[in-house]
Amino acid sequence: MQSRCGSTRDELDRKPDVHHIVPVRWFTNSGEHQKEDAHFLENVISLCIRCHRKADFGKITRDELWSLIGVEDPVFDS
Repeated sequence: MQSRCGSTRDELDRKPDVHHIVPVRWFTNSGEHQKEDAHFLENVISLCIRCHRKADFGKITRDELWSLIGVEDPVFDS
């Protein structure tokens, strides 16, 4: 499995992080969803720790992340 930047598990010397594109907290705070609703394939991507931080701080957009996993028109967008 490769991370967004192309780093492999062997290069990272660890498993890549799993990043929720729409944050779990959004689902938790939503009156219409439950925390478990955040866990669907179109909402997760593997990232190295450096790319994960960038995504958490908005330096990698949701659209870019969806594009990287091949989702052109996400079913869900907050």
